[in-house]
Amino acid sequence: MKLSPDVGAPLVKAFESCLAKVPGRPGYFRPYRCPAGVLTIGWGHTNHHEPKFAANEIWSQAKCDAVFLQDMQLFERHVLKNLRNTPVTQHQFDALVSWAYNTGGPPSAAVWSAARRGDVNATCAQLMRWTRGGGKVLNGLVRRRKAECALYRGQITEALRIAGTRRAPVKTAVAAATTAGAAVAAPAAVNAAGGPSWVLWAVGAVIIAAAVAGIVYLVVERRKHQPTGKATAPAGEAWEGAPDARQG
Repeated sequence: MKLSPDVGAPLVKAFESCLAKVPGRPGYFRPYRCPAGVLTIGWGHTNHHEPKFAANEIWSQAKCDAVFLQDMQLFERHVLKNLRNTPVTQHQFDALVSWAYNTGGPPSAAVWSAARRGDVNATCAQLMRWTRGGGKVLNGLVRRRKAECALYRGQITEALRIAGTRRAPVKTAVAAATTAGAAVAAPAAVNAAGGPSWVLWAVGAVIIAAAVAGIVYLVVERRKHQPTGKATAPAGEAWEGAPDARQG
């Protein structure tokens, strides 16, 4: 089971963000301290797991994106391991991956036992306990837990609203290529059919406008949010930062 690219990934990215741009170097990022004081780079990556990074390191956008995918694979395996073959829906799996990535998802956490029982209300109640970072309740963590609970309950639209993001288009690159190809082919087809020139230009303008709208949408989807910070464990539960990469 994988994190869904249209709902799970944009929700995680909305809360983690890709911050700390390097001045004068577009597309490059440096480490920063999240609100909980954890050294972070890219889409919420920390030194709790590989690849490790120095406080003065600089990553490209491509590396941030690549490491995010690597991190998600790690936590997908971690969630599956702790569910112990318990069947869950895609949106429940996405919510657990988001929570585990933020908290480390310690095996001792009561979230897992509630999820394995299939008790949705109990699972959400346990998720909402993980709202503290750096010794205090963080509003960003409260909002993240609410979004994860909504997602766990199947309230996808509400979860994305709370996260301040939207469902991502699937296979965006293919769609963009198709649109671009259509922008070239459609006017030619009209012209070959002997259609009037104003029709040619009208069709071309509509298709180009659609392509531009798609690009604008992608830019909006990448807008930056304040990171939520890494959550620390509620009373009585150990915080492990992240699962060991060799556990998968």
